[in-house]
Amino acid sequence: KILIRTNGDLKVGIGHLFRMKNLIKNFPKKKIIFILDYHNEVIKKILKKKCIFLYNPKQKFKSQRDDAQKVKKIIKKFKTDLIILDDYRFDINWEKHFYGNVKIAVFDDNNKKKHKCDFLIDSKWAGDSTHERYKNLLNKNAIKLLGPKYAIIKKDIINKPINKKTFNIMFYIGGAGDFSLYKKFIINFANSFKNYKKCKIIVIKGPYSKNSLYLNSKLKNYSNLKIVEDSLDLSNTLNNTDLYLGVASSIIYELNKRNIPSILFSVNENQKNSLEFFNDLGFHFLINQKDISNQDTKVINLVKCIFKNYSRIKKLNKNKIIIDKNGGKRIYNILSRKKKFNKKKKLPSLYSRVFFNKKDGF
Repeated sequence: KILIRTNGDLKVGIGHLFRMKNLIKNFPKKKIIFILDYHNEVIKKILKKKCIFLYNPKQKFKSQRDDAQKVKKIIKKFKTDLIILDDYRFDINWEKHFYGNVKIAVFDDNNKKKHKCDFLIDSKWAGDSTHERYKNLLNKNAIKLLGPKYAIIKKDIINKPINKKTFNIMFYIGGAGDFSLYKKFIINFANSFKNYKKCKIIVIKGPYSKNSLYLNSKLKNYSNLKIVEDSLDLSNTLNNTDLYLGVASSIIYELNKRNIPSILFSVNENQKNSLEFFNDLGFHFLINQKDISNQDTKVINLVKCIFKNYSRIKKLNKNKIIIDKNGGKRIYNILSRKKKFNKKKKLPSLYSRVFFNKKDGF
């Protein structure tokens, strides 16, 4: 059995839930139990798996130690082979309660906290220093699975847009984004493209979005703007997207696979990276979140420029690192020990400016 400790709510959004949902599709015939904070309808719709909830709205998360004690009681009831931890609140103080008794695989993106685990997984690209991440932050025998080779994306991705009649611009602020920060920008954005008959702006309203009531009332009269309500699966929208303007969350791996030109901004620490490393993944336009919330017209002008020079922009991605669909499978093969692995040897260098081939992904 596999226990997955993760969470999704108004604060953290839905990124962790979808990463785990896509990961377990690579775990055949395994009994998987999700452990989350408390029940809500969004979690139920996304996971559709057996879930155990540790808290309720009145009894909330207190500390890592208290949380670990609750999970220990669950492990006593279920013979557990592996714990997968995907929650930024936790570190060595939670993991030490289980390490040595059950295998622990930890997902992290920040390279800041100490961990005590069997596997550390981080798909972030940091150039030549990618495989040096978490130095002095892990126990010596931990196996590090680092870099975009371990990015987890959906398997049923269509690379080419279905609809060629319009030029679709997707605006996304995350599953729990606050629309009060972008209200005026969206209206200015729609007004600026009124005379661009081919362009259509698609605003994604996440399931945990805040302050979004004005969307339908203020924007319903804009024929060039469409609101996608409470979307739990963005695949169809992404398949039809020509330009992405939004947060640099884990969605960047699907944007990479689909080869969608993008303008990115970060809203929290784990989304931040240097322009150089974003360039390596095929993302050449990085802006500040304040440029959007302050209604800077430069962003709108940038979108217009990309629209007018779209064929040239698409060609910029010829030499990027390409994400394939096998990240989850690679993780499963290592966690389940289906492939031989020598702990004494380091993982091979994965990114020496080589690209994926059909056989093994590179």
